[in-house]
Amino acid sequence: TTTVACGASNGKVRLWDHHRGKCLKSVDAHALAVTAVRYASAHGSSLLVTGGADAHVKLWDARTGAPRRSLATHSARWNRGVAAWNFS
Repeated sequence: TTTVACGASNGKVRLWDHHRGKCLKSVDAHALAVTAVRYASAHGSSLLVTGGADAHVKLWDARTGAPRRSLATHSARWNRGVAAWNFS
């Protein structure tokens, strides 16, 4: 399957099965708008990194929706760089 992640202005992040058009997971990620999303699946694990207008960058277990880490930043503008991160 092809999984697509999208963030919304209400702070939610949703993971979608692109081929079936089905929402796989919905996460209340941020208090304000989600400004960046990066999803990666490799070696049996799936991670989701999000950045929000609330000036936080968060790491999630994409399978369960459980938070792994939260980093407070000084500016929500910094969070836009989340989309450029490379997982390996």
